[in-house]
Amino acid sequence: MPCESAGALTPYTRSTARSAGWQWRIPLQHRIGNGYVYCSRYLSDDEATATLLANLDGPALSEPRVLRFTTGRAASSGTRTASPWASPAASWSRSNPPAST
Repeated sequence: MPCESAGALTPYTRSTARSAGWQWRIPLQHRIGNGYVYCSRYLSDDEATATLLANLDGPALSEPRVLRFTTGRAASSGTRTASPWASPAASWSRSNPPAST
């Protein structure tokens, strides 16, 4: 949910813990992006909207939208995919060894 910039922009995204989730504030060139991720088991949509609106740094530029999603994980861990955290040495396979010098 966008709001007007209020004062000098900060060069970082701010995340704030709330009672049932967390709220973020992302300064952009001409506005500030805001959002609130919360668990509907512990907070109603109306309460979440009120919390978001009460913690904006400037006037709201639009109405908040509620987006629903289901959390979880994939049924398969994808064992044949490469890990983005693997070291370069670990990424070589037996069928593709490094060239000899």
